[in-house]
Amino acid sequence: MQLLIERMNPDNFKQLIEEAEGKPKIYWLNGPIIMEEEKNNNGRIYRHNIVEREVQKLMPKIKINKLAGELNHPQSPEINPERISHYITALEKDGNIWMGRVKVASTPLGGVVKNLMDDKYPLGMSTRGLGTVGSDGYVMEDFRMITADIIDAPSIGKYMDPILESIRYKMLDDGTIVKGDSKTEQAVEVLEKKIETLPKVDVEKYLVGAIQEFINTIAPNSNKL
Repeated sequence: MQLLIERMNPDNFKQLIEEAEGKPKIYWLNGPIIMEEEKNNNGRIYRHNIVEREVQKLMPKIKINKLAGELNHPQSPEINPERISHYITALEKDGNIWMGRVKVASTPLGGVVKNLMDDKYPLGMSTRGLGTVGSDGYVMEDFRMITADIIDAPSIGKYMDPILESIRYKMLDDGTIVKGDSKTEQAVEVLEKKIETLPKVDVEKYLVGAIQEFINTIAPNSNKL
């Protein structure tokens, strides 16, 4: 699976700053998020049923303002809480385009976005998802929409294809997202994630289990620890 990034025309995004006496400002972005059944600037086409399915999956988070995004695309398909800059509060369809309403967060990177908006700096939105693309340009059934990130908004047509799109990902049965096509690359990624989340008790037992799982994956016929 590739990390699929889609940028809509930044000229269609509107910035809104709500001000009320004695209350903090509220910053909003409104504009197109993803397009159906029409080739986009990256030459990809998203079928209606696939986009509809993914939007509906995200709706529970949207309704409680928990669908977060980041400032600029990260190096991973997963959302990093330390990089959250905004929350998507609504997705509504207008023709073949889903329009998004975004509230800027009260986080460090949200503060950066607010400062940029105060300076009237142009910003846009770009969706982030995982999936594969057929030779005809259609995004396949395995597509998973993750979120939409706030990005810099240069003039339309001046975007460069992100390097991230060359990275391959795979979603394991337990929902873990790993990089790489080979079993070894995936095993290394899983092991790194386990080491990053060490438990407070039985650390040695946890590490032995994680290492044994790694060995069993790359060399299933080896002796156990």
